[in-house]
Amino acid sequence: MLSREDIASALRSERARQRLSRADAALEAGVSPSTYGRWERGESCPDVISWERLTRAWPGLTMAVAAATRLRQAEGAGQLRLPEGGET
Repeated sequence: MLSREDIASALRSERARQRLSRADAALEAGVSPSTYGRWERGESCPDVISWERLTRAWPGLTMAVAAATRLRQAEGAGQLRLPEGGET
């Protein structure tokens, strides 16, 4: 199941990958920087129109959401194990 945290994590990682500021990301989504900030903090989620704009501008966003979801599910199921010594 997709969660706000999955979307927030994907937005943060994809924005960082594209080396954009929050203001630039907000511009691409057609929203204010404060609205975009709430999305990245998981306080709210993009509406359908904003999500569509972002996925067009950031083709990797859908994959980032899928990766965040898989990671959360693995952590919740106890399937995620760090190597000996805690290094990644």
